[in-house]
Amino acid sequence: MRRWLLALGIALVALLAWLASLDAPSDESARAPDSKPAPVTAADADVRARLPTASTDAATSSERAAVEATPSDPSSRAAVASEVPRARVHGRVVDSMGRPLADAHVELRSVNLVWREGSPRAEHEWRGRTRRGYGIATSSDGQFALDVPVPTSDVVILGVEADEYHDTHRRTFGDAGAQNARRLGEGDHRLGDIVLALKACVSGRVVDPTGAPLPNVSVAVGKSKPMSEARDSTDAAGRFRIERAPLGKRLVWAERSGYLTSAPLEVELVAGAAIEGVELALRRGQTIEGVVVDEGGQPLSRVRVLASPIHGGNSATARSSTDGAFELALSEDAPHRMEIEHAGYDAYGGNGSDEVLEPGSRGVRLVLRRALQFEFRVVDAKTDAAITRFGLRAADAPDSNSRWSSTWEPSAIRDAPGGALTIYADPAKHWIHCEAPGHAPHEGPIAADEPGGTRQTLRLGQAGRVRGRAPCNAQPTVRLERQRIQRSNGVDFDLSPFLGRVREATGAFDGSFEVGDLASGTYCLDVLCADKATTRFE
Repeated sequence: MRRWLLALGIALVALLAWLASLDAPSDESARAPDSKPAPVTAADADVRARLPTASTDAATSSERAAVEATPSDPSSRAAVASEVPRARVHGRVVDSMGRPLADAHVELRSVNLVWREGSPRAEHEWRGRTRRGYGIATSSDGQFALDVPVPTSDVVILGVEADEYHDTHRRTFGDAGAQNARRLGEGDHRLGDIVLALKACVSGRVVDPTGAPLPNVSVAVGKSKPMSEARDSTDAAGRFRIERAPLGKRLVWAERSGYLTSAPLEVELVAGAAIEGVELALRRGQTIEGVVVDEGGQPLSRVRVLASPIHGGNSATARSSTDGAFELALSEDAPHRMEIEHAGYDAYGGNGSDEVLEPGSRGVRLVLRRALQFEFRVVDAKTDAAITRFGLRAADAPDSNSRWSSTWEPSAIRDAPGGALTIYADPAKHWIHCEAPGHAPHEGPIAADEPGGTRQTLRLGQAGRVRGRAPCNAQPTVRLERQRIQRSNGVDFDLSPFLGRVREATGAFDGSFEVGDLASGTYCLDVLCADKATTRFE
C-alpha cells in the first residue's frame, strides 16, 4: 500500500511539471525586446535561398525574391571580392648611396591594359594625372607595399620613378621578350632594395643667328655625337630641360631638320646638380634639289629620297611631289650619298655607290630603272602537279667571296591560283626563295626556263624531318645547318655559301624535338640544353 501511494505521488509531480511547461513563453518570445538576431552572412542567405526553412516556405513570392537577392548586395560583393587571390609586392627604394628615397612613385600595370578579366579597370592618381594600374608613394624610409589582386594578364610591369635627379627602374613579371621572368602570382613578393642611380639636369635655350628662339629643336646629351644618352625638345620660347642626364664629362648639342647641327658644347655633370643657362645657336643648312623620273623621263611622285652624310651624322629625307621634284634640307655641311628604294623599281644608290652630291646641288636628276618582273610556276617535283599555296620572295644573292650563314627567314604563305606568281626579281642580283607546306624549301639563282625569258618553273620535293630527344630537364633549343662537305687533306670545306643557312626550333619539356620541311642533304645538328653542354651531331 505504501509503495502504491509513493508511485502515485511521483506521477502527480510529473503531471504538474508538464502542465507548467505548456504555459511557459518560447525562447523567441522570451528574448529581450532590444536584442538583435545574430548577423546573417551572404553565404547564409544563399544557403537559406537554396534550402528553404518552414518560414521561407510560408513567405510570399516578394519575400522569397528578397532573400534570393541578398548575395548581390554590397556586403556580399565584398565577401565575393575577398575570395580573389591577392599578391603583395613590397620593398624599399634607395639611391646609389643607399639612402632611402621618400615620395618615389611605384606602380604596377598590365602590358595589355587589362589587369584582371571581369574586374574594373585599375587606375590611380599621381601628381595630378590619372594613370593605369596600381600605384603608391614610398614612405619616409623608402618602403612601399602594394596589395593587389593576382592579375590574369600574362605580363605586368613594375615601374619606379622619383625626381629628375634619379634614374627610373623597370621590372617585368611574366614572359615578355623571352626574359622568362616569373609571373606575379598569389602570395608575398619581396623585392628588396631597388636602387635608382643619381643623375643630373641640363637646361637652357636654342636660338637662331638673330637671337630669336627656335621651337621644336631636339637637344641631346651624350659622350659623342650623334649617340645621345638623354634628350629634350624646346618649347615655343626655345627653352629645354634635360632630366636624368648621365654624370661626368658630356657633350650637349642641338639639331633640327633644315638647320645645321650645332657645335657640341662640353659640360661636366655632377650628381644631384643642374647646369643652367646653356645657349645653343642653329643656322639654316644648305639644300639639295632635283627631280625623280623613270627611264622614259616621266616624273615619279611619292618617292622617298634619302641623303646620308658620307662621314656620319644626321640624314635628310624628302618625298617627291606630283612633278617628281624634291628638296632635301641638310643638317650636316658635308657631301651626301643618295639612296632610293621604291616599289617596282631597282634600288638607287646606297652604301658603296658613287651617287654622292655636294650641299647646295641644284637641278639633280635621279633616274630609276623599272624592276624586272619574273613569273614563277611552282610544281610538285614527283607529280608535276601545280602547288597553289606557297611563299615566294626575291632576296639579294649571297656574296661569292664569303660563306653565307644566317637564320632562315620564312616567306609569307599565300594562295597562288594556277600555281604561279609574278614578282619583281632581277636574275643578276637576286636569288629566289620558295617554300610550300609539306614540301622542301627551295633557294637558288633565278634561271629562266628559256634563254631571254622571264618565267621559271620551281620543282619542290617532299619535305624531310629530323626528330629526337635530348637528355635535359628543360626545353632544348635545336639548331640545324645544312652542309655539303668536301674533305681535302683532312680539312672540311663547305662548297655552297647558300647551304650555310641555319634553322632553329624549340623542343618540348620532355626533351623531344622535331624540325620539319627540310630539303634532302647533310645536316649539322646542335642541341642546346640549359643544364648541359651543347651536343653536336652530323
